[in-house]
Amino acid sequence: MQKELGWLNTLPAMAELDVLIETRQQLAKIEFESIYDAEYQIELVLQIDKNTYRYAKKETHKYLTILKINKKLEASIYNAAYLYYRQLYVAYTQFLACYQSQGKVVLAEEKINLILCRLLNAAFSMAKWRYFDDQPAPTGTWSTVHNVIRLAENLAMMNRNLFLYSFHRKETSIAAILKQGFMMDTLQKGNYSRLQIQLTEQVLKIWASNPLILNKYRQDKVQFFIPLEGDKGPERIRTVEKYAEYRFWKTTRLVDKIEAYLCAVDTKKTLTEFGLDKVAPPSVVLKLFKKLRAEWCVEGFERQRRKEARHKGSKLLNVSHGLEDICTRLRAISASTIASSDELDFKLAQQRRNNISPRVNTHTHMHYLGSENWWMVDESNGGFAVDLGKEFNQWVEPGTLVGYTTVDDKNTLVIAEIRSVRKQVNGTFRAGLEVLGVQSACMKVALVDMNHEHETCSGYFVDDSDDNRPVNFSQLNVFSGIWVAKEHTPINKPHASLILPRSEYKRGSQYLIHIDGEDKLVQAGVLERKQRDWVSVAITI
Repeated sequence: MQKELGWLNTLPAMAELDVLIETRQQLAKIEFESIYDAEYQIELVLQIDKNTYRYAKKETHKYLTILKINKKLEASIYNAAYLYYRQLYVAYTQFLACYQSQGKVVLAEEKINLILCRLLNAAFSMAKWRYFDDQPAPTGTWSTVHNVIRLAENLAMMNRNLFLYSFHRKETSIAAILKQGFMMDTLQKGNYSRLQIQLTEQVLKIWASNPLILNKYRQDKVQFFIPLEGDKGPERIRTVEKYAEYRFWKTTRLVDKIEAYLCAVDTKKTLTEFGLDKVAPPSVVLKLFKKLRAEWCVEGFERQRRKEARHKGSKLLNVSHGLEDICTRLRAISASTIASSDELDFKLAQQRRNNISPRVNTHTHMHYLGSENWWMVDESNGGFAVDLGKEFNQWVEPGTLVGYTTVDDKNTLVIAEIRSVRKQVNGTFRAGLEVLGVQSACMKVALVDMNHEHETCSGYFVDDSDDNRPVNFSQLNVFSGIWVAKEHTPINKPHASLILPRSEYKRGSQYLIHIDGEDKLVQAGVLERKQRDWVSVAITI
């Protein structure tokens, strides 16, 4: 091992940024081809992880304190840190896959416990850097977490304490790391700064210790859950399926401590007992806790509520979902080229209305517009409910973006968001949706780099900072977005929302859009909505 890890002795003479780059490259060389080699290789990974821990921590602190003054340094730190944690996560995941695929070698439970804790720590650290950039956890992360949960439960080591690193002073466990990672993921749909995300992690490490991850639902006792199906992360409890495989946890103690801290600040009592003296100034913690109290509260959680009374009615909707399909349909409507085969399938809609399991209309579902049909059962100016029948597609879930037309107006595509999906007493499902806009248009969009840099080929950038020529789409990576006019505002007026793929969103950036035959440069304003696949931002021209 001394021979393979000899390169570690060269790291103290290097800058922290270079240390992360070198370590990632060395981790990438480690392969897990057989379990006998894997036993030795995982020891290398554990040692590398331990040795690099402090370097990564220093770079995180530097990233949070440069205040966006040096954009190139900021981007360099982000890339180095994220890719390091990504490679570390891959190494642990590859070992676990190799270990679970065989039955000849059995490691000591203490060793497995350490490896699983380190894997989770790497996964959630990787996800945290994605949250810094307003992005969700990478694809496959939650499937790996689900696997760790099942394995830890089978080995009865969910709450077995250990020191994650030998130089740590506080013990942790798989359950503790899971709860910290779960609660951190609840921030990725909110509007939190990088500093607030990092501060939340530190608070969770201090306060969220020795939790219970439950496999049975206790009404009014647990507030969050994670479904162990698909690649899905934690969610706030709204409804619970009877036979679904969920894991639950409480936030009562965490919220009580937040309330106690806020009360102590109001009454000007000492804050020493909370253990946050060295974390951040009280003014910074206070601002964060006011947001977390609303997000994590046990009682009085503000769910989607009807702002206006809804009126009963019956209306057939032809629905498309997802940003790409909605844009395709908007372009088709704009060009007035909707095919005659896109007529509403009344037979399918009638089956849904009569609570009969719908038979898939192959022709409809293979159509390039990707449409299906729902029955609207009540509506108001701001939202409506639809009857889904006893079965519905997997994509129908809270946060999904949809566009729909009605029988009376096939040329107006209304944009809406699914806010809830609930099972009724009679066994059918009903979805509640909020209307985002009636006037909408699909357009070309491109992110404009503030430093006038654009990538021409992998690893190389061209700097046009001295070039005063106007920016055009030929210089940029183009994607589709949806312009949604504010209520009672014409589509060509400045007050509107722009719906983008979440992967293309950069806070405070400028975007080039093509609308009304012109290219316009717009500034991303207030972040209005943030879901796993899309975001909506206010636009000013």
